[in-house]
Amino acid sequence: MALVNKKADLARKTAVPVFCDRCGNTGHLPRVDEDRSNALIGMGYYRWFLRELDLLQRTERLFARFPNSLHPLIVQHLHLEVAPAGDDEAFEQALKEDAELHEFLKMSFWLPRRLEFIRESVDSFAKRKRFGEFLVQCQACYVGSMCLEEKFFEQLGHACE
Repeated sequence: MALVNKKADLARKTAVPVFCDRCGNTGHLPRVDEDRSNALIGMGYYRWFLRELDLLQRTERLFARFPNSLHPLIVQHLHLEVAPAGDDEAFEQALKEDAELHEFLKMSFWLPRRLEFIRESVDSFAKRKRFGEFLVQCQACYVGSMCLEEKFFEQLGHACE
């Protein structure tokens, strides 16, 4: 796998597609300098952490609805010291109602530790955002911060990690 140099990728683009995290305004930034590059990349990580936190909290709520279930996904993600039971139809039905969560739970992680890490990361990035570290001010609402389109690096042929 090739190394991704996100700053270099941003510097090569003549028009960087962005959107405002508040008002949704979209547009393109001309070539970005290092400060804007750092801000856009930092904001991207912050938004990624927020998305994962949402998925982890949804996982936590789903598991809490089935406290006695030994469904393989619950056993795996909570690292329970028991053998997983067979199917739990009620849990399976609840999981089918959230396709995004169902896909997310295919990843391997220990829910309590991952939640702790992501919450710490969100808190850290939120503080940095409050102090303007990630601010590329929206010129439409003057409140929001411009963000890279989610698929920006994939469109350049990189896996966004």
